[in-house]
Amino acid sequence: DAPLPKLSFEAKIVADHSSFLKIVKKIGELSGHVVITATRDGVVFQGMSDEGEIKETWERTATDLLDLVTSSEQKAIYSIEYLTKFLNAIKPASTKDSRVLTLEYSTKIPLKFSTQLGDYGWIHFYLAPRIEG
Repeated sequence: DAPLPKLSFEAKIVADHSSFLKIVKKIGELSGHVVITATRDGVVFQGMSDEGEIKETWERTATDLLDLVTSSEQKAIYSIEYLTKFLNAIKPASTKDSRVLTLEYSTKIPLKFSTQLGDYGWIHFYLAPRIEG
């Protein structure tokens, strides 16, 4: 086993894989990146381009949001292209199956994806944030 990077994350989002993939695809129709903002009240996913803006919000009580842990607002920008590649690499084999996805991140810190692959163990992906000006 390769050691995992030692990073401190301020936000933890647990969601259904297919629900998160739908949001990424929807935002990807308009933008090449997604802004993820986690607060104590919920999570906002936002994409922007010259053509407009799209925003999806999961309130803390949303059924798509299985768990949310954050002590302060965390906001970071990530590539839609790479998010989509990661999500497609770990999507369930059947639509009958569900997969729980854990996202951990902090402002200006890489995003960590984690999911369990049945009895085989866990898979983790890291995605560096887009840093603007």
